[in-house]
Amino acid sequence: MDGDEREAARLLGVLRDFTPEGPDTIDLGLARRVGRRRALTRRAVDATVLVVTVVALVAGSTLLGRALDGSDGSSPLTPSADQFGTRYPAFKVGSAGGFAPVGYENGRYVQRVFLRSVTRGESTETDGLIEIYVRGRLPEGARGRYPTGTAAEPVGGRRAVWPRAPLLRENATELAWEWSPGAWAFVSLRASRQAFERAHRVAQSVQPNGPSPAPVFTVPSPSGSVTPSFTGSPTATGPEFRPTKSLTSLPVPSVSESPAEP
Repeated sequence: MDGDEREAARLLGVLRDFTPEGPDTIDLGLARRVGRRRALTRRAVDATVLVVTVVALVAGSTLLGRALDGSDGSSPLTPSADQFGTRYPAFKVGSAGGFAPVGYENGRYVQRVFLRSVTRGESTETDGLIEIYVRGRLPEGARGRYPTGTAAEPVGGRRAVWPRAPLLRENATELAWEWSPGAWAFVSLRASRQAFERAHRVAQSVQPNGPSPAPVFTVPSPSGSVTPSFTGSPTATGPEFRPTKSLTSLPVPSVSESPAEP
């Protein structure tokens, strides 16, 4: 054995006698616990990311819907008492009391529905008008005061009154009801028969609208011909009003700008 071989044998002998510090086995239980903790942590992070993503998508779609509607977020399904959306009518009106809707005007502070008689034999001058106001807004004829008069049967569980004098149109039978606290709606009918009963039935037919626009109505006249739903140009007044369509045969009252007084 030469010198190099002897030196190699000496070094290998030293390594043979070396014992590493610490345990020479793997703790399988500890490894499993660490693995489970890491898996749970990953799942929690994934779930958090999913929730944040869903919230962001919902918020984005809601804001987009509000922007397209041109409103402050009020839903047609549950109209706000402070401001209406103008893309669709906030309310829908059924055929009741011998009247049917033939036109809608959508404003932020007042929405109007024009009615025409569908009762055979009635005068062509028989017509109706519904005005629905946001909180604190009233027709000019109210002079800034909430309607007072003879108590009427509630409308949809809300208090209603027969005003002492017409607030929307002269020579009309009118009913007012508080559709939401501090927010009033009005029915104005020009009818020769059972005007009070018919006005109350019309008021009962007013309901919050759904997410789709109200349909365009055409109603047959007493002679059997079909009357166009809308004619002429919008006749609404007031800077807050953004009309869509109207009937020029019906006068449109102006809106009181001052807050209502109780």
